[in-house]
Amino acid sequence: DMSKRPEALGLISNRLGMHAEFFGHVRGRYGNALLSRLPIVSVTHHHLRGGTEWALPAGTVKFNGDVVAKEGETHRIARGMMSVEVLLPPSPPTSGATGE
Repeated sequence: DMSKRPEALGLISNRLGMHAEFFGHVRGRYGNALLSRLPIVSVTHHHLRGGTEWALPAGTVKFNGDVVAKEGETHRIARGMMSVEVLLPPSPPTSGATGE
């Protein structure tokens, strides 16, 4: 839950000497985290259709803490995907290259 320790991903990435990105596709709190040794140039977030759905027993307190489930009510977990573009280091010249 990123809302409880929003600095955690930054602390981990700094400690490891890596770049980090987070996509909180579930209420901005849960989602996908990415650590990369390479610099991240661009990030795209994708909200996906579908997700996992299950029925809650009547009287269950839902994850948001304020709503009590009614008989037959279902809960769906949102799905998301993050795609990134990273900066690759220059390739070393191939052997035998003359530059001509």
